[in-house]
Amino acid sequence: MRSIQTRIVEIGVEEYSHFVQLERMPGGPSRAGQYYLAYEPGQGQVLATPLYPWRKVSGDQALSGVIPAVWMPGTRLAVRGPLGHGFELPPTARRVAVVSFKKDVLRLSALFHQALRQQGAIVMYSDVFEARLPEEIEILPLDALPELWPWADYAAIYTSDGLIPGLGERLNLNPGNKPSFPVEVLIDVPMVCGGLADCGICAVPGRRRWMLACKDGPVFPLEDLEV
Repeated sequence: MRSIQTRIVEIGVEEYSHFVQLERMPGGPSRAGQYYLAYEPGQGQVLATPLYPWRKVSGDQALSGVIPAVWMPGTRLAVRGPLGHGFELPPTARRVAVVSFKKDVLRLSALFHQALRQQGAIVMYSDVFEARLPEEIEILPLDALPELWPWADYAAIYTSDGLIPGLGERLNLNPGNKPSFPVEVLIDVPMVCGGLADCGICAVPGRRRWMLACKDGPVFPLEDLEV
């Protein structure tokens, strides 16, 4: 992970999500679920803007997020990343389930396209999303969650930190039952310092200790969370 100076080549909106295309990116390839922190040097921006890998262009040079209104093509940015832990989709996964309790499912865009490149079947369970998804993705309501566990060989959950207590029940998992395949959870929580200060704002409850989403996550194995 490193920080670089770069500039914005393009800003746009696609599928309800704002994106920026950058001239170059720091670090190596990123994974779905990881993030970058970006700010405009010398402009008094108090907090860096979190940005997430997107599939708009190859090479992970497009990032999505809540783009500050003052940013425009040509704006110079300091960008740090990729940060945190992302999804680890097994290369053998062919039946991928995605459960979203959040509207902005395009944060999962890179995961969708990785699964499709692996020729996997994707089913998304959600009642709240607002986005156009690839037509290959089957969409089911959360009421259909009981069908997930006997079908999938990998599952990704997208939720907020406030929904972690009781998540197992929401997922229709019986107490004490451990899924037979990997289940990972992306937690949407403010990540202010990017792991530099251990400020604790992004703390989430783990089974053995409190964990920091900015560096222990924001993607966690379900078995590591106190759900």
